[in-house]
Amino acid sequence: MKVYICKKSNINADYTTWESMIDTTKLQKINRYKDCDKKLTLILSDHLARYAISKYCGVSEEDIEFRYNSFGKPLALGLDVHFNISHSGDYVVLVISDNPCGVDIEVIREVNLKTAIRFCTENELKNIETATQKEIEFLKIWTKKEAYFKSIGCGIGTKLSILDTTKESGFHTEVTNDYVLTVYNKTKNFERCELIYDKC
Repeated sequence: MKVYICKKSNINADYTTWESMIDTTKLQKINRYKDCDKKLTLILSDHLARYAISKYCGVSEEDIEFRYNSFGKPLALGLDVHFNISHSGDYVVLVISDNPCGVDIEVIREVNLKTAIRFCTENELKNIETATQKEIEFLKIWTKKEAYFKSIGCGIGTKLSILDTTKESGFHTEVTNDYVLTVYNKTKNFERCELIYDKC
């Protein structure tokens, strides 16, 4: 399993080259956004997926075709590989593996802890209550839930409280000064890679 972490503000690349690889239907959806940063995030996400799959599977970036399941999870057509993408603030992150995997990143910010009641189990609520950094604990639980449900292909449309993250193994969580990142995969070890200027 490999995790790519990309900071958008560190990239000084020609997005038009990446844009040219995106299929027409997807590109039309991207261009409907008025927010330029959102457009660039989606183009970069597509590029990051192509880059990672190309390296992992030994195929050309241009030859990779994406399809989506009924919940919108992307799949690489004809390739036996699993991957998942997340973005928040200045960051885009991707996990790629031989097995089902999910990832979520959330920039550290002020959060309304009352919302935890809606999706947390009693164990998770206790962890938030007793934590020194309650908002960080909240984000750790949230990213675990997102990563888990994305790994099984159904996103967060599911009732989040059915998963007790204190009882589930397979989470890899990283907390920095900027973000909380969680990968879900049963693999014990993973390689972390900063992606800068399309080079790893």
